[in-house]
Amino acid sequence: MRVFGFCLPTSSPLPLAVTFWPMFYEPNGMGGYREGEYRDPAWKTHKVQWAEFLADYYLSYDSLYAFASWSPDFEVLKRLHDQGRLGRFNLGYYDACGQARQRSTSGARAPSA
Repeated sequence: MRVFGFCLPTSSPLPLAVTFWPMFYEPNGMGGYREGEYRDPAWKTHKVQWAEFLADYYLSYDSLYAFASWSPDFEVLKRLHDQGRLGRFNLGYYDACGQARQRSTSGARAPSA
């Protein structure tokens, strides 16, 4: 058998969009579940390791959804960029076009139509 040399890229060749943000899910006592942001913030002390782990699988350290405590982590994003492993990520969230201007959770104002 002959195998030709090849090289894996350092970042994803596909523009992936995924969510990474630790959440909890627990029974609500009525046959369903309630969810929310992970209650123990200790995971944040290892955020760089989480970002490295995700980047190993071509996934971005990001969230597609707005959470009260979420904001872009520019320290982690810069580190991944410097390594050439930064994929797509969100800078923020805006209301639907045409709706009244409102202040978002990050304090940025959505543009008016």
